[in-house]
Order: sequence, then C-alpha cells, then structure tokens
Amino acid sequence: MAPPRTAFLFPGAGSFTLRELHRLLPRAPQAREQLLILDTVSASYGFEPLEPVLAAPAPPRNLTPGRHPQAGEALTFFASTAAHHIQTSKGMAPDVLMGHSLGELTALRFAGALSTDAVARVICERATALERSGLPPGGMLALALDARRTQALLDFYGAPGLALAAVNSTDQSVVSGPIQALAELECVLEAAFVPAARLDINGAFHNPLMSEVAQEIAAGCHDLDLRAPHTPVFSPVLGRYIDSASDVSEVLLHHTDRPVRFLAALLKLHRDGVGTFVELGGSDALSKFVKSCLPESAVTVRTPPNRHLKVPVAAQPTNQHESGASDANT
Repeated sequence: MAPPRTAFLFPGAGSFTLRELHRLLPRAPQAREQLLILDTVSASYGFEPLEPVLAAPAPPRNLTPGRHPQAGEALTFFASTAAHHIQTSKGMAPDVLMGHSLGELTALRFAGALSTDAVARVICERATALERSGLPPGGMLALALDARRTQALLDFYGAPGLALAAVNSTDQSVVSGPIQALAELECVLEAAFVPAARLDINGAFHNPLMSEVAQEIAAGCHDLDLRAPHTPVFSPVLGRYIDSASDVSEVLLHHTDRPVRFLAALLKLHRDGVGTFVELGGSDALSKFVKSCLPESAVTVRTPPNRHLKVPVAAQPTNQHESGASDANT
C-alpha cells in the first residue's frame, strides 16, 4: 500500500492578527522579501507599503482601508509564505496544494504557476476593481448549517443579493451579500437559534454580485505570465485539478464570483490518497474542517509561525516582554 500523501492548505484572507505578524517580521527574512515585492507592486497602484507598518517599534492596532486596501490579502500571503518556509525547511514536501478563497493564489504561487509579482498584481487589481465597482458595502456570514439547509434558507428568505459563498464542512456554510441583507438574515438566524458569525471581510466575495469585478480583475491581469503548475494544485472554486495555464487563468477570473466548495475538495483529496493536511497560515480554521469532515486517520499539522521561527542573534530582544514570549501563539 502506498504511504498517505501530503497536502499543503493555504487559508484565505484574515487568518492572522497584526500583533502576530509584527512579531513575525524580523524572524522571517524570506517572507519579508516577498512582502517587499508586494509593497513595490502596491506602490504602483498608489497604495502605501505594509512592511514599514509591521517593522514599527509597536504593533499596529489596525490598518486604514483607504491607505492600505490591499492589506488583508497581502498580509495573508506574507503569513502563508513564512509558514511554507517553516515546513519546507524541515524537509516536508507536498504532493498537492490547495487554497481556500484567496489562498488559491498562494497555492498557485508555490506551485510555480504564478510569480510573487503576479500575485501582487491580482491583489491590487482586486482592491482597485472593488473600490470602483459602486457595489453597496458587502460582507460574509458563517452559518452552522450544511449547504442544503443554507440554500433552502436563502431560497425561502429570498433577500436579493445573498448567495451561498462557501461550503466549508458538513456543518458550516458561508453566505455573502450586502451588509443590510446580512444584518436582516442574522435576525432570522437568531430567532431560529442558528449560530452565525460575521467574518472580518469587506466585500460580498464568491457571489454573482462580483461578476463585473471579476471581469475587471481579469482584464487588468491579462498580460500576466501564467504557467502550468509543477506540483498538483486542486481548486475548490473550479472543483478540479489545475493542469494548464488556461486553468490558472480561469481561477483568476472566478476566484471572486464563484463559491468555494471546500468540503467537496477535501473529500476528493482524501479519496485520492491524501492523509496528511498541513495548514500554512496563522490559524487552524482549515485544520478544523479536516477534522470534522474526514476520518480520524486523517492527520492535520498546523503551522503557527511565531512558535517555530527563532529571532536572529543580532536581533535578540533584551527582555521577555519585547520577545512576546509571554503571549503564546495558540
């Protein structure tokens, strides 16, 4: 019997805290180099850089969307890049890569299908297109319901603009749409005793409302150098493996306006022999989906970057408070 295969999982935007990234920056020189590339591309769009913010003496409390509209996506890429270096430097190699939402871009980057410059371009085009779209303020809401019940609820409720945006597990789905419609849906869910939580995402992603935004992103990225991946990549948005540059182009076109079928993707990878799932980001959200949906034999590995990376000798802090040792990254 062949040994279980390994999948690297890349989370979507928001899978970190600014405090964690502030502590991580001096400890992850490879990831810092990638962040500087993102900052260079971002500057060409008129966005302010992120590296100086994280390098400041004190951790930032928040970032101004008007000055850093690329922040959530760029910093997610930074965190996943650091986690990827941790695992590969320990000798771990993936048999397949898979991203959730924005994480699909990171998976394609580490499969050789996109360069860091290309990822930065997509992130900046995405922020610019959303800003120019004229769409009402949007958001995303996680529900403790499976996909069938969530879709039935949306069909019954009938609020315009709401759509099933992600199917994460057998007991969690995500709805996206206009903020006002989501607020009204939350009241319905509360009355029905259905747990729900608003996600820290500014936009109704993975929703047909984003179709024009998706087209504008694709137009702005038409000249990118896209390549077939050198390591297999499975796309939850397309529902299949990425085999060619044209497949990569299709992911870039639809990574904002099609739903994320993460549960189906997990089941497919497990059927294909994947037994170890390594999450490369600042949280364990994807690992929890693995544990809740797959047999107990499936192994999850979480990569909290600050716990694994040592501060270079020249940058060693002078006391425990400065090192952040009193704040365990759990």
